[in-house]
Amino acid sequence: MIDSQELFFMSLSPSASSLDTFQTMAQRLVQLQRVSDVDAFTDLIVKREAQGMTMIAPQILMPHAVGSVVLRNTVLIGWLQTPQHWRQLPTIRLIVMLATPTASAAQTDPQFTTLLTRLADDEVTKKLVKQNSLIDVRALLQ
Repeated sequence: MIDSQELFFMSLSPSASSLDTFQTMAQRLVQLQRVSDVDAFTDLIVKREAQGMTMIAPQILMPHAVGSVVLRNTVLIGWLQTPQHWRQLPTIRLIVMLATPTASAAQTDPQFTTLLTRLADDEVTKKLVKQNSLIDVRALLQ
């Protein structure tokens, strides 16, 4: 079971670019008071993505950021009703955005570990991308 105090969900609309999607998710994190600055957080995500794509399974992307703009460890699951083309990748259905103030905070957080363990399970990821609603995605991860 993953603690709902660290795990949040949102539906995403198709967007023109990955930057728009990252900014939308960063805005949600600011609303949740988990991140202090939309632009600074988005910049961290974009810089990390420039190092290499963070696709962890077919149709699942896991962008992550470590920095002082992150106020608390947080996982934000963004769900697209229909798969969306994503840069050079085929399609994306889920974006699992991780935010942590320090690398050690993430490594010692049992909630992050639990989530990463679940997402390493091929059966779980196959089920996740087949879900028809955000409620169904939430049920699989909580």
